[in-house]
Amino acid sequence: MRKYYNTIEEFRQLKKEIGFQKDWLLVGVDVAKHNHWAHFILSNGEEIKKKYRFSNDRCGFEQFYSIIETLLNQRSIGQVVFGVEPTAGYEKHLSYYLKEKFYPVVILPTLAVRRNREVLSGTWDKSDYKDASNIAYLLKQGAFQFYHFRDHKLEEVVRLIRLDETLRNLECQLKSRFSAHIMPRCFPELERVLRSTASRIYIEFLDHFPTPHAASKISLREMTTVLRDQFRGSNISAERFAAKVKTIHEIAQNSIALQRPQLQGDVLEVKLLAQNLRTFREQRKQTNLRIHASLETNKNYQLLLTIPCIGEKTAALLVVEIGDINRFKHVRQLIKFIGYDLSKNQSGKYEGPAKMSKRGNARIRRCLWMAMNNACACTRDTNPSIFRQKYLQMMKKRHNNTHEKRKVKCALCVKMVRVIWAVLKNQVPYEEKLCQTIGNGNKMQYSANMEADLS
Repeated sequence: MRKYYNTIEEFRQLKKEIGFQKDWLLVGVDVAKHNHWAHFILSNGEEIKKKYRFSNDRCGFEQFYSIIETLLNQRSIGQVVFGVEPTAGYEKHLSYYLKEKFYPVVILPTLAVRRNREVLSGTWDKSDYKDASNIAYLLKQGAFQFYHFRDHKLEEVVRLIRLDETLRNLECQLKSRFSAHIMPRCFPELERVLRSTASRIYIEFLDHFPTPHAASKISLREMTTVLRDQFRGSNISAERFAAKVKTIHEIAQNSIALQRPQLQGDVLEVKLLAQNLRTFREQRKQTNLRIHASLETNKNYQLLLTIPCIGEKTAALLVVEIGDINRFKHVRQLIKFIGYDLSKNQSGKYEGPAKMSKRGNARIRRCLWMAMNNACACTRDTNPSIFRQKYLQMMKKRHNNTHEKRKVKCALCVKMVRVIWAVLKNQVPYEEKLCQTIGNGNKMQYSANMEADLS
């Protein structure tokens, strides 16, 4: 009788059973953009069908499904398990199709597939049907992971987060282009006053005065009037605004770029790129508003926002990337999932230093590192967070150099992971007094021993 393994408990039962069954059908699928390759074996190692190719559309999926049903009718097969390797999202349509047919689907890590391919073939030779065979044999060994099917709302948030990352990269490219190429050629003195390409006045100024030729043709009063209309309701003070505009007007009058004639190509390029930069920022703002609106009623999202140093973007990414916290039995499993677990190389009498494996979720590591950087650098806060206090406390015992700072921040990131796990596992908001709790009998078990995290 076919059984559908949907929850994490059923998946754990599947990993226990798959090594002792002889009549299970294991199907390894190597996914691609246009065509998929499948390899069919029984759990006892017998090959049923190999080098089966089907197209990545509904017609191909229906043919693939008919092959499965035919094998189920011809042979006394107790269970069917499908394994896929995540590849650029090409596996999603097939995985959701199989889920609708109540077939269990698991994923196999890309690194495991690559290493096992070299072990089986003894060479770096690679092909699609060989990868399908490799995935099928990894299924037989039980070397697979739980496929986390997100609901519609979380899947929409994932796409919005990816869109925000794309827009951020495009914005960074434009800012780098302004700073490294365009401004040194068109207005080299501007960065002495407007150092940040992320400031609002930087974009508005370039939109009206793309070159010093345009800025030097008008008076200080006219420039102030033009820019003031763009900054009504902003946080910048009137005195600071007037001083900045006066300085810009003075350097425009004496710019070295005035020695050569103004080129219309430069004017057009600066205006178009400034407009694109403004558009990207507005699109990112709208995207972040949609992310917050989609998760506003999510309980895990609201709980994560109670933790110091975690904002809306970080909380949204943690919700969609971690998923169901109950699939982690212990906090060490979550730490390993993110890639903060310690690994070392030992052989004979040699024992290398313990380092972070960095084999987990890179997106979570990046957002936690950025959040911790902001927390440790927040010197103006009169009421520093627990992470800032821990950072200052730990740095007193170490040399004040970049390497030691990085080690302390990494340990604090592990500390934050423990806090995240406890908050989500117990479904209670963060409380600072519970962050110091140590012991096995407490409900909230946060690790306060940061020296152990550094070792």
